[in-house]
This record gives sequence, structure tokens and C-alpha cells, in this order.
Amino acid sequence: MANASTAVVFLESHPAWIAARQLERERSDSMHRHPSARGRRRVSAGAASLGQDLRLCPDTPA
Repeated sequence: MANASTAVVFLESHPAWIAARQLERERSDSMHRHPSARGRRRVSAGAASLGQDLRLCPDTPA
């Protein structure tokens, strides 16, 4: 058996992991800044309030 190293490398401290997380964060931020993302948030917020309104009416068919 090969001589195993007992060193533990935490993934969060690895430079490749840090770079990948930064790219992911930048991509997510840029997608949230895009005009179509704002429209989707408005539509989903409207749909959420519609769903709440329908649940409040006991005579709404299932």
C-alpha cells in the first residue's frame, strides 16, 4: 500500500473552488440584473398573490 498522506485539504479553501464560486456568483448577479429577470420576478410575485387569493375562497373548485 502506498504511503498515504494525512493532510486534509478543505475544498472551500482550494483556489480552483474559490474561482468557481466567484464565477458562479458573478453569473448569478449578472442574470439578476438582466431586464428579463425583473419581469419574471414581477410575474412570479403576481402569481404567488393569485395563489393566495384562490386559497382564501372556500367555494373555489379544486
